[in-house]
Amino acid sequence: MNNIHIPQRIKSAVLRASSGFAAIDNRAFETMAGDGFKILLQEIFDAGRVLNTSSINVDALIPHPTTFCIVVDQWTEKYTGKKTDLFIVRLFFISWYLFSLDQLGLSYCGISIHYTDRDFRLLNFILRCYPYDAESHSAQHLRTFVDQKLNEYKLRLDSLKYVVTDNEAEILSAFRENCTRIECSDHYIDRQLKHAFQSQQIHVSKTVIENVNCDDIQGLFSTIKNIVSSVRHSHKQQSLPKKLQSYSGTRFNGVLYMLDAFRKLFNELPPVLINSKLIDAYQEIDKQTLDDCNFIKPIFIKQILGTNDKDRSFLSSLFISALSFVAHRIKVAWFITREHRLVTILHPNFKKFESCADEKQAASSSHVSIKCASSAWKGLLAQCFDQQQNGLISSAHRYQEIDDNLNRDFYFQEDMGQDEDIHIVDFWRKQQNSFPTLPLIARKILPIPASNTIVERHFSSSKLSVGECRTNLGSEKLNQLMFLQKTLVLLKQLRQVNKSPTKRSISDTVSMMSGYSSEIIVKKKAREDNINSSNNENRNIDLC
Repeated sequence: MNNIHIPQRIKSAVLRASSGFAAIDNRAFETMAGDGFKILLQEIFDAGRVLNTSSINVDALIPHPTTFCIVVDQWTEKYTGKKTDLFIVRLFFISWYLFSLDQLGLSYCGISIHYTDRDFRLLNFILRCYPYDAESHSAQHLRTFVDQKLNEYKLRLDSLKYVVTDNEAEILSAFRENCTRIECSDHYIDRQLKHAFQSQQIHVSKTVIENVNCDDIQGLFSTIKNIVSSVRHSHKQQSLPKKLQSYSGTRFNGVLYMLDAFRKLFNELPPVLINSKLIDAYQEIDKQTLDDCNFIKPIFIKQILGTNDKDRSFLSSLFISALSFVAHRIKVAWFITREHRLVTILHPNFKKFESCADEKQAASSSHVSIKCASSAWKGLLAQCFDQQQNGLISSAHRYQEIDDNLNRDFYFQEDMGQDEDIHIVDFWRKQQNSFPTLPLIARKILPIPASNTIVERHFSSSKLSVGECRTNLGSEKLNQLMFLQKTLVLLKQLRQVNKSPTKRSISDTVSMMSGYSSEIIVKKKAREDNINSSNNENRNIDLC
């Protein structure tokens, strides 16, 4: 199919039509690259092949917009039951997030579920983004609301289930019992970065105040922030080769990308600021110092926080103070649990505790139980390891297994860059013959997400469905659209499985789609049946 030659005139016609679609309907260019748009084009192409009419009026083919709501309702009802069948599992973990739409005056509760199957496949699903209709935002009402929504999928929270949330007071109280709450690492690190770039002092307790001592980096940040804000609001960035980036107050790590974008465009800014009062502030910025922003990215911070100050000699003193502050806050303010230590032992790169030797003894004395399951470090992925041929023999004693793992050397399978990571769940799947117990612990601990931003980011994408021009879209309809956005393709694939599939076949299908590749190849057979059912199209809609 991919080898069929398409005439250049047809490609040019499609290009012109796509450009016209973006211009006339005011749509983003990326719309044409979306999976849903490709599926739509494939369906229209197949319909054109079936119809023998030389001229087709597209108005007769395109359904009325009100018909879309009918299909969304039917899809939601159909596939919600499909997801219930997938969640017949004993051990699962959820991430939870509460957010609001100011223009609609609505609050939404997003819930995602994470677990591993018997084959060590990590599966992530977003259940729904429910309209929050409880009486208040009190801890009791929050917990009751979440329990009711989980019960729809026959899921219950108990002492073996973990919940990943942020650290607001009502949320801390809501998930204090019948579950184990894990702090969202993204929100925590964002808060420490915000202190480093904006705060003068931190109230460690009611009587203790700690000075931040990052005045230099805060001054540079304030200057760059003012320049970026001025250029963006004056629309002068249209003359720049790339646009300057801003950041969200709820995701402060976006500051790192704002600084990096400013660094790359530094030499292009004088013509834009020539008649501005900010030109003097711009000229006071040292370009060499600003070049250090190239290193301030999340992946670099993970590496730099564990090193000594002498290893940071290539950085400016401005950034050394900020990184040292964040590293200090992580050590003194982040509560380290037994699950954090177990995950460190399970990680091939960090099992020797080089960056936190004081935690090694605590980790060794931690009670190892197959029933325990937690980690705030799922995002730390290992490079591709392979075991040595003369490896150790499997140990029959659980505690001896830990010592064997700590003393065992792993080597890189091939020369790879430091950013070439794989999933450590797969790493432990390959170690089942050498370590009978540790892979079971890994299977139960590693699925816990490092943060709850998967739900937050999913909700942020809904701005294309709900905006200032679409405030009449019902809250339940938005809930259905967000549910289908992340699960429709996957659940359609499950529908193609045999009517009585084995658990293995379902698992294989879910594993194939859990990565959710952005490139979907849709293959459709030419429909041989005649299309004469237009009178009943609203009642008998093909959900495939």
